[in-house]
Amino acid sequence: MSSMRLITVIGLILIPIFVASIFGRFTQTLSPQLQQDLLTVLQEQGVDKAKVSLDHLDAVLSGYVKSLDARQAARERIQNLHGIRVPAENNHIWAYPRLELNRSFKKIKVNGWLSPSDTATLDDWSVERKLDIDQLITDPWVVKFDRDNRPFLKQLLSEFFALPDARGMEISHERIVLTGDVTIPLLNKWRKASKGWFDPNTDNSRFRVFPSLFHFPSYKIKTISRSAGAKKLAKTLRYNPVYFASGSTDIAPVEIPKIEYLAKTIQSAGKKARFIIGGHLDGPGSLKRSLVLAKKRAENVVNQLVEFGVNKKRFTIYSFGPARQHMKKLSAKKLRHYRRVEILIK
Repeated sequence: MSSMRLITVIGLILIPIFVASIFGRFTQTLSPQLQQDLLTVLQEQGVDKAKVSLDHLDAVLSGYVKSLDARQAARERIQNLHGIRVPAENNHIWAYPRLELNRSFKKIKVNGWLSPSDTATLDDWSVERKLDIDQLITDPWVVKFDRDNRPFLKQLLSEFFALPDARGMEISHERIVLTGDVTIPLLNKWRKASKGWFDPNTDNSRFRVFPSLFHFPSYKIKTISRSAGAKKLAKTLRYNPVYFASGSTDIAPVEIPKIEYLAKTIQSAGKKARFIIGGHLDGPGSLKRSLVLAKKRAENVVNQLVEFGVNKKRFTIYSFGPARQHMKKLSAKKLRHYRRVEILIK
């Protein structure tokens, strides 16, 4: 009996020591190694901001991937590891939000995912008769997308989809990609407001740049009926711009006969015809200064047309933005093309 008591006492002393030794080895050696192995697996699966912690053999995971498929692949690989359990409530590998909006006619189709736990694509958003931008920017899915950048996203959606024609927008946590017709002043405005989220110079941008909305292929004149005469008038105006010297707003004497010819052409268009008259930007430098210069040139051309008998009320003066983002790469001969005032039918 005394031997049995001795063995029991020894056991009571040694077992805790043994358990403590095993636990210490797990804590100091095995657990860090398992955490590192799990972290390596997540990184191999392309998980950003990956983190791993262990509660004995239960793992807690977190991180982000770029698609729902990538999230599913990462989760499955972790679940197939032997000796590690990842309860569903501990698996916080989410997909970065992504939103795709495409408009044809008066309908905007919305796809993507916004909630980390959302696995379904979004429903279509549309209206029957008129595109309601306010309805789009207050849609719960859109509001949730990026709370920190909500003011900019609201601005971009409002202004971009207010433009005519089919257009699309892809929004992710990394960037925004646009498809459709735009102007450079708008692009610059959105770039500054986005604080790095939107970069119009990115290689995957698919927009077409025009000097103004009046140059969009879809723009339809409103003050004169469409006819062969209207087409001829538009062609005459387009092929007779008024050119200026670099940095100057003065009309060169050689351009005066051309303006007189334009005045007679405008007078023959009928009293209801109205016109947009705008100056194009002429090269590198401050966009603000160039816009002022372009507007002053247009004003001078209008004043000269008035001297030839055209009513000033028939014109709307405009500063056309550049149709290129890097005009400094153009030759001096080509830059002359941008130092011009153009007349369009309104």
